Amino acid sequence: WESGSSASHAFVSRVSLIPFRDMAIASRAFFLTLLQLQLMHVAVSEPDSQLNIYGAPLQDCKSNSSSKAGSGENGQCTFRGNDAGAHQVCVKALPGGFSSATGQGPWSDEYKAESWCICIWAYANYVTSKGPEDLPLKCDAISSYVLQSGFAEAHFKHGTANYLKAVAQMCKTCQGQGGTSQEKAVLAERCQSLGVTSNLRSISLVNAV
Repeated sequence: WESGSSASHAFVSRVSLIPFRDMAIASRAFFLTLLQLQLMHVAVSEPDSQLNIYGAPLQDCKSNSSSKAGSGENGQCTFRGNDAGAHQVCVKALPGGFSSATGQGPWSDEYKAESWCICIWAYANYVTSKGPEDLPLKCDAISSYVLQSGFAEAHFKHGTANYLKAVAQMCKTCQGQGGTSQEKAVLAERCQSLGVTSNLRSISLVNAV
């Protein structure tokens, strides 16, 4: 009876382990499925840091002859949470004396004519004090965040009291570079959200206050 009892207990133990083993497998499968769903959610919820101001994929910031832009991320002027300076405005060629003109000292002198991801505030400061003629933008390489209302206003205003003039200049320049009608419509909507409501082709910077 003792040996029979032991055999019975062993049989019962083996039978009892089956549901627990199945539960462990099921739990692991559930966990993996949940993890996959969480990763999918993260991918969908990722901010549009890789889009440009036209709502299209962000392009590399460089001229035809230059290497990857300075102050960017892998050659792009992406939105980065740890980038306090907001280096998201793509300039194809830094003008001479750019950093000195914006109160940053002469650091840019050795990078003259190179493509660069400059700060939003530095762009605003330069175009409202020196003009836009020697600050060539590459608009399809400018992050969408540059013209998103609250974020944009804070950074434009940091560079100039006349921030709307700087916004208007960027909108005018980039409207001319827009490819499709859809891209231009997205840009116009962004500009309007910042207070630039005129026809972007005929913006008068003299009247922008």
